[in-house]
Amino acid sequence: MTSNWLAAAVALIAIALTYFICVRPHLQGRRGGGVESRGEHHAVDRQLADLRDELRALQADGGFAGGRVAGTDPPPLGKPDRPA
Repeated sequence: MTSNWLAAAVALIAIALTYFICVRPHLQGRRGGGVESRGEHHAVDRQLADLRDELRALQADGGFAGGRVAGTDPPPLGKPDRPA
């Protein structure tokens, strides 16, 4: 019986902390939980744009095989990768 009350108390504390740290700042127009500046977001956005450009160039050159290594086939289903 005591473990049930303890579990309920821990759950309520977790819910309250989530509300005060994450939800409430979001509703007030602030971002909760982070200390990132706009400059850091701009740098990440720039990196993403560069990587997308690189991916498009690789796809145009045929150097991107849809996530697989070019020239290799996946092992057949149900068969081990290595001989036993």
